[in-house]
Amino acid sequence: MKRLSIVLAFAAGCSWSAFDDLSDTTPVHAQEKPDGVKASDYGFAIANGTMAGETSGGRLAVLSTGNGNYSTLNFDASGKTSLGDSEALGIHTIDTLTNNALLVGDGAGNVAVIDNSNVGTIVAIHGAATALSVDTQIGTSQKPDAATFAGARIVVAGASQSAGFPNLFAVSGGTVLGCLANTEAAPTTVSAAAIAADDTHLWVWTKTGEFFALSLAQIDTCTAPPQTPVVIAPALNTTLMAGAPTNGGHIDIVANKYAILTAFDTPSTSAGQVSVVDLTTAKPTLVGTAMSAQGVHSATFANFDGMGALVLGFPNRPVGSTSNGGAIDIHLFDMTTGALTGTPAQSFSDSQAGVNLLLGRAVTTMTYNGKPIIVASASSVIYAYYQSQIYQKR
Repeated sequence: MKRLSIVLAFAAGCSWSAFDDLSDTTPVHAQEKPDGVKASDYGFAIANGTMAGETSGGRLAVLSTGNGNYSTLNFDASGKTSLGDSEALGIHTIDTLTNNALLVGDGAGNVAVIDNSNVGTIVAIHGAATALSVDTQIGTSQKPDAATFAGARIVVAGASQSAGFPNLFAVSGGTVLGCLANTEAAPTTVSAAAIAADDTHLWVWTKTGEFFALSLAQIDTCTAPPQTPVVIAPALNTTLMAGAPTNGGHIDIVANKYAILTAFDTPSTSAGQVSVVDLTTAKPTLVGTAMSAQGVHSATFANFDGMGALVLGFPNRPVGSTSNGGAIDIHLFDMTTGALTGTPAQSFSDSQAGVNLLLGRAVTTMTYNGKPIIVASASSVIYAYYQSQIYQKR
């Protein structure tokens, strides 16, 4: 396996600021594309692939573009890595991944790859992270806008193919339920930018900024396409957020109590921001004011030893005079009050970054030695952070 030498830059106040060349005992590991992965761009998307109950080492699910490839990167307890599963997605009816390809996990070792297929559908390729085993064709040619695990279901959002057709699809094994979701305030078909689930609801954030919930029980009553779908009304609705996720977004549900909504940027926009929503009120309500996050392109949340933290990726942020070196910011989150700190507690970047490294184009947390760590991808490089100011050495 190839390895890189890396120096990290941290926020002010950090007691250590640089690492020696990588070894099994260093707090960070940078992994280039393994030789067995036949794809031009390694790490387009990443997700936790560690199985529930695994307490030694960990596993990362990796989606790579060019010749579409799904693979896993296996970590042993000392930090050594090896290539696990590696699958050309052509055998799953995806010859080339589109820019809309999605990789999601349930946090317990199950993952799904969602993208347009070469047979005119959306395909959900899913199963255990160690070997994807089920290809479920979803009867629409629209692009996938968002996806999430909701219990044993995989829910995929996409625009209606035509009037009256589904915009949400619930996949369970080889079965697909198609739902047509309308807003509560008016019979307008929603266009989702991001979705996420808690124990009882599917939360939907629309491209126009509306945020509402659908009961998972409602979704389970939808009919299988191509029958006329059941029209379901949201159980909850709130006013437009200050910033709509017109460039895509991400929802993190925290303890079934809060939703953290991150509106993404593109390299040419400056609309990125983060809002916190209280889910325990009769109607979801904003907590405080939105935090500006110009340039944000990825987000993930984790509970690190009792400390809530939102991790944001900024792939186009310059590193010194190097353009698009990329960086990661960690913001502390109070899980009691819903307060999100505006100043990062810590920032990661590679001081040796080349132009267009794009660190932070995807971020996730991976269960490693039984606890979560931050993992981020750059252009054909994946960084696993075994230690930070937020959590001790794993």
